[in-house]
Amino acid sequence: MEERTGRLNELSPARSATRSSTASGPATIIALMNASDPPNLPALLSVLERLTEEELVQLNHVIVARLRLMQQIRSHGQMMNFRIGQAVHFTTAAGQVIRGVVKSHNRKSVTVLSDAQVAWRVAPGFLQAD
Repeated sequence: MEERTGRLNELSPARSATRSSTASGPATIIALMNASDPPNLPALLSVLERLTEEELVQLNHVIVARLRLMQQIRSHGQMMNFRIGQAVHFTTAAGQVIRGVVKSHNRKSVTVLSDAQVAWRVAPGFLQAD
């Protein structure tokens, strides 16, 4: 069996095959991440090493949900910069500049009615006010 050396060895303590679930689950990791001090990466990695597969999957769900929420908040903030009826423009993937008017706000995008009367659903990050 290969022996780990250096810092990784400090962060990866041996664990018993019969380890029962303890209080060092996802809640502990979230508490470490929410601490007012700068993130304590070695402590966080140490806790991660002790989690079971089920606890890691649960933590993954929490992280993914948090990332989605952060993206929605960012998108909503960008979307609120544009009012219905406001003139805007954006550039398509082909490099064509489309000009139009904000028709509506959707959950993740803004509907823009182009001057050619075509409705485009555009991420608010791509829009620019005219």
